[in-house]
Amino acid sequence: MMIIVLGKFPAVYQGKEEEFEKWFNWSNQLLKGTPGLISRRLVKDRTGNYFAIVEFDSFDAFKAMHSSDVHKLIHKKASLLLNGMPKPEIFEVINTIS
Repeated sequence: MMIIVLGKFPAVYQGKEEEFEKWFNWSNQLLKGTPGLISRRLVKDRTGNYFAIVEFDSFDAFKAMHSSDVHKLIHKKASLLLNGMPKPEIFEVINTIS
């Protein structure tokens, strides 16, 4: 069962937006090759809020990544840029176009 995780990031500290975007790119490089991770994208809505859209091939892959040491390191560095931590919402993919 493929899942999509939508994570809304809390406010990025004033003046840290560019550093935050670089952090996301750095974290993508660390996560590249993670078993079950299909894609991970950073998006911004029209009001300036950042979101992560992450695809996994299973819920187990999501849980494994979130309990990894790499994920802990990524969140530790994020805490210097964000006023809080993202809250993930998890969706099961029912149908898709390919």
